[in-house]
Amino acid sequence: RGLAGMRSRAKVPGCADLSLLRPMLDWRRADLLAVVEAAGLTAADDPSNRDSTFERVRIRAALSSSDAFITNGFADSARHLAQADGALEWAVDNIWQDVQQTAEGFTWNPPPGLPQVIAMRVLERILAAFGRCFPRGPSLVRWLATLQEGGVATLGGIKGDGRRTPWRFTRTPERNDKG
Repeated sequence: RGLAGMRSRAKVPGCADLSLLRPMLDWRRADLLAVVEAAGLTAADDPSNRDSTFERVRIRAALSSSDAFITNGFADSARHLAQADGALEWAVDNIWQDVQQTAEGFTWNPPPGLPQVIAMRVLERILAAFGRCFPRGPSLVRWLATLQEGGVATLGGIKGDGRRTPWRFTRTPERNDKG
């Protein structure tokens, strides 16, 4: 989720009871380095942070040569995106109450007019509840579209059936490739 994915507190994907804390996200790197050095410690050095083949490295280099107003603007934008992401997660938490666990898997009746981004996040949670890594992007968009059109499709070993409401989600049968 890009910049918004770097929140000071987030759930660890697939581990609902485990939080990831990043208490120093608002600190500048130079300030953190000064604290580490003042404590007589050696800061960890990740060589990938100097590898200009990574976009993040090129962006940091450009920001370091920008004036503070622009740099602070990016930091403010990142915070606003994180707040928006938090609002989406709040909405998903509320919608998640409508997802029912069954003996076979899960059922869900999405409310009319539900924004696509929220529906996709609910589908991500359903996949995670099955213990699956959840894909993002085009495959998840196609899966949602198929369900909305009243179709059946699989993603990550999970079958979604949108032929009736509520939608049904079950594991696909194991393949027997022994002939």
